[in-house]
Amino acid sequence: HNSGTSDIYVPVLLIVQRLANPTGACPIVCDEDNVPTGIPIQLSKNWHASWEPPYGRFYTLLPVKALKASKYNIRCCYGFWGTLPSASHANLSLVGYDVHGTRWEQLAIGNWGETYTMDVDMGPSKRTITDIRMLMTKGKDEKKWQWSDAGWGGDWLNLRRTEDGKRVFPYQWKCAYLSHGPCLTNVEYNGWYGHRVISMSATVKTLRTDDYARTFTSLRFDFNDDVNFSNAHFFELGTAGYIVTPCIVYGNRDGLVKQFDVPKIEKNAPFLHRQEIEGSGPWWIGFPKQEQRNNRTWGKGWRGLIIRSFEASFSSKKYSNPSISFVNRCRGDNNPNLVCMLAPPKDLSSFVKGDWVSFDVEVVTFPREVNDYYGPNECFRDHLSKHPDSWTSLHREACGNDISVTIHSGGIVRNNYPLVIDMDGQGPVEFSIRGGCGAVPVQFIHVISSSYSLLQVIDGGNTVPIPQEVHGNDYWQSEYDPVSQTFSLCFNLTLDSLQSSEWIFNAIPIK
Repeated sequence: HNSGTSDIYVPVLLIVQRLANPTGACPIVCDEDNVPTGIPIQLSKNWHASWEPPYGRFYTLLPVKALKASKYNIRCCYGFWGTLPSASHANLSLVGYDVHGTRWEQLAIGNWGETYTMDVDMGPSKRTITDIRMLMTKGKDEKKWQWSDAGWGGDWLNLRRTEDGKRVFPYQWKCAYLSHGPCLTNVEYNGWYGHRVISMSATVKTLRTDDYARTFTSLRFDFNDDVNFSNAHFFELGTAGYIVTPCIVYGNRDGLVKQFDVPKIEKNAPFLHRQEIEGSGPWWIGFPKQEQRNNRTWGKGWRGLIIRSFEASFSSKKYSNPSISFVNRCRGDNNPNLVCMLAPPKDLSSFVKGDWVSFDVEVVTFPREVNDYYGPNECFRDHLSKHPDSWTSLHREACGNDISVTIHSGGIVRNNYPLVIDMDGQGPVEFSIRGGCGAVPVQFIHVISSSYSLLQVIDGGNTVPIPQEVHGNDYWQSEYDPVSQTFSLCFNLTLDSLQSSEWIFNAIPIK
């Protein structure tokens, strides 16, 4: 209750001891009817400290109008939000781990294992990307609801100067948790490499879905000074020493471009050097038939990288197709463990002031075969039964989610996948979608109120709600933007079985 004559924000810190399962915990500020309010809440958690049980720290500012009382509920979803596994991205404390003291970014879909983690301070690992895991894939002891592995490691910009061979490291990075879930996460990073030599901006997202894990990263690097390099790449997938990669593939929108059976190769030997991927995007690279050779029994998956967009300008020359390299970086027994790198063009040996590169990539992990997958998505199960351990899974994801969206009224498409629609006025927004794999995120921005619903238009012009509610008001995400004083609302549409679909987003209160 606020007995004053001015509106106030009440700071609230909830210390949750014995958090049921912190891996995918996602707290949500709701009103007294358990409707999500869009009020942001920050989360830090830990399961490493042996001297206390797993805990969560939930921090928020709750608005209370002058001379009014407000009631709020904090809901915390764990494995599921409605009928689909929920998405989460939060800070994971490393206090109690072998090495601690830096920021560790932990993403999960569901609550039975991480799907992706990052060491953005480059503390314990010296790599931006660390754990890469599976979704709904049998894990330890062939059991369900267990952690599962798809390899380890990756990186963002890795540049070594010609003059001394030293790496240019991140400098003064800042992080903003714009949304930590449960339908679509959104975390921004900004800073530099070197002493403001290279500007960096990035967003990282993951989604609520029930087929396989996807992590979206948008990156832009701007060169503020001339830099000569002996080695450079913009994004890397790989580095786990226990992985063997007997096969690599890459392709484009039209299909497979190259497939290599990788022979025995010496450690640090290059396999492919700055090869431009021809054709139209989206482009994709993968490691089907990947094996895990260590004492763990839960490496049931393989990794792939989809490049959804690529633009660059080097020495005033424009580039619109990405180049890739492969190096056998980690194994010393001559078995191949190739690391994939998004590289500069072959004719480049230095960057000059004013150069820039911008791209959107998607890291995906797939089960090797259908018996390893225990999720409910029948379309994916059918595909996996016909195409086990195959590059066709990458091509299906790359092109299937290169969706076509037609706005009939009320909005503007700002991003294709994940789909972002900018609302034009009060609505309604009427639109159609062609394509889609998995639970496609659809986010509406600059919405004047949180009391909007997304309905599917079926035969005869009738509308039906999204059939994903389980415990009430638990299938969409609301975020409030205090700068524009508008909301963003996000839904996940399971479009696998639909070649095309019609939708309407309108000011009908969600019930």
